Amino acid sequence: MRGRTFSRTQLQTCKTIASNANLSDISRVFSALFTNPLGVISALTNLDPTVTTDTAPLPITVGVELTPALELALAQLGEEGATLTAINDVIGQLEASAWARSVA
Repeated sequence: MRGRTFSRTQLQTCKTIASNANLSDISRVFSALFTNPLGVISALTNLDPTVTTDTAPLPITVGVELTPALELALAQLGEEGATLTAINDVIGQLEASAWARSVA
């Protein structure tokens, strides 16, 4: 059985990720995972954002800090939205092409 090979796009994506990766941050994540696994799991499963307000000066400012789990969910939501938009565009092109052939 032959192994799966990577396409050029997949290889380019891997190279981009590797070139932009911060090895010290990655090592800190693994260090935290091994020294405090419950803290890491809690950080990834906590969905409560931190909301801060400053009412002293006007206008009032409100700050929201998202948890890592919410950031990941929003990033995935954006990716899914882009994928669905691309699929919708392709379906529209296919429908237009089929309609043009049926009229001709």
